[in-house]
Amino acid sequence: MKRIIERLRNVLGPKYMYAGEVLLKHLCGKTTILEVNLEFVNYCDVRCRWCSLDHNQKKCRMSKETVRKLFDYILSDTRFSSVKTLNLFNGGETLLHPDVVGMLGIIKEYKQKFIGKGRLFPVVSLLTNGLSLSERMAGDLVHADVVDLIRFSVDGGSKEKYETIRIGARWDVIAKNIKKFIELNQGRIKTGIICIIEYDKAKNTQWMTPEFQEMCGMVDDVELRYPHDWMGDVTVEGYKKIFKNYCYFLIHSLVILPNADVVVCCGDLNGTKGVVGNLCEKNLYEIYNSAKRKKIIYNLLRGRRDQIELCKDCSGYGS
Repeated sequence: MKRIIERLRNVLGPKYMYAGEVLLKHLCGKTTILEVNLEFVNYCDVRCRWCSLDHNQKKCRMSKETVRKLFDYILSDTRFSSVKTLNLFNGGETLLHPDVVGMLGIIKEYKQKFIGKGRLFPVVSLLTNGLSLSERMAGDLVHADVVDLIRFSVDGGSKEKYETIRIGARWDVIAKNIKKFIELNQGRIKTGIICIIEYDKAKNTQWMTPEFQEMCGMVDDVELRYPHDWMGDVTVEGYKKIFKNYCYFLIHSLVILPNADVVVCCGDLNGTKGVVGNLCEKNLYEIYNSAKRKKIIYNLLRGRRDQIELCKDCSGYGS
């Protein structure tokens, strides 16, 4: 399979590569899904400068039943053995769910079932703004033995910029919480920082304030990003749209929202453009193979971006 895909890549080039890969996966009885996002809640406790999350929408929390449905499908259907990563985030702040420990407990239960069947369990990744990461919560995350990677959203490069970009957040709180987590963690969970910086800044930490550099030095990895416009939903000064005819997220990921809706792209933070089914109504493969999702993929691979409501204003952030 890998050799065939590599040959296709050399022959077709990136523009049509995904079309060939999608066809091959289906012929071999597999899906193209590599990542699944689980959104525990659809709300957040900060108002970030470049975020498109609708803070006026009705608050919704994912149920344990939804988590079980997802893993029952993935465990019983080997076509989803392609899933390598489970992301515990989307638009909402994961740690605001009132029973984070219980939710992680279910995931651990299924992790053991996967091992019992001789299957590798997906890498579990958590992204948090860290404001709710109390000492007790930090201890719970470490001792749950579920999360493989935890990353903190800490933007700006300085205390002042951080609080300007992440409206409602406080530097002293996030700094204290991350430091305490690092102390409790003792290297058991890999750590990282995702930092959004303005376009006039270089993608390095040399220009950042000493306290910001110190925080970056506490974690295993730091990823610097420039802001994007969330498919045209927000305005970002200096952002340049570069459209492409393929997208990693559309082909290789699915997002499960708190109400069990399934979205084809994490860029649709509010679930208003890319919902292709609901786990309470259909099983995961039926949703993956639904006419609605296939039409989106077909139009994307044919270069008909203007016919996809979800994608027509997107510059291919994930491609």
